[in-house]
Amino acid sequence: MADGDLATLTAAVEAAAAQRFPGRRVTDLAVLPGGHSGLTHVATLAADGGDPVRCVVKSTPPGRRPRGRHDVLRQARILGALGRASRVPVPELLFEAPEPIPLFGMELVGGFAAEPVMEEPRPDETAAGVAAAWEAAVDLLVALQEPAPADL
Repeated sequence: MADGDLATLTAAVEAAAAQRFPGRRVTDLAVLPGGHSGLTHVATLAADGGDPVRCVVKSTPPGRRPRGRHDVLRQARILGALGRASRVPVPELLFEAPEPIPLFGMELVGGFAAEPVMEEPRPDETAAGVAAAWEAAVDLLVALQEPAPADL
């Protein structure tokens, strides 16, 4: 992302977050490492005398229309609906904006991105841990099927 695009995104995040987090400014905006899910950043929102808030920001790429895989506001609506209509764990939606850049912010959830095809196993990775992760993934896929499409 070009510097001008990053400055525009920073300003858009501050404006979108202002209602939920008044008086805070973006003090850091960095690409979230791991995975390939479009433009995904971690933003730090800080204010004098307050604890910083870290959140994940998904945005439509510069110059692109919010359609198909770039329709981040649709992604936000689906996350919100999943949170209300299912037992699927989803991060809390914190803010969203349709312009100047379509974007939304959500809770930053601890964890790591696993890239089993592209990375070496982590030192703490065990066969039992991998098996448990796969079982949890299957359970999550079952839970994703529970809500009716109309509810989403």
